[in-house]
Amino acid sequence: GKNTAYGKIAPEEARTVFIQQALVEGSYRGRDRFIQHNQALLDELQELEHRFRRCDLVAEQKVVYGFFLYL
Repeated sequence: GKNTAYGKIAPEEARTVFIQQALVEGSYRGRDRFIQHNQALLDELQELEHRFRRCDLVAEQKVVYGFFLYL
């Protein structure tokens, strides 16, 4: 019944889960400058897409995942 850090059990899988859920899907709720900066850029790009009626400014999730995976 105790919580255990998944990273200690399966570090590679924990990393991929973190990248997908926290960074790509945006479930990370930390107040880090990095996250705030990325969210501000994403918001700006989404606004530009809406304003210019385009849908190709924000990268697809698989592209974002690949970026963080090889970072």
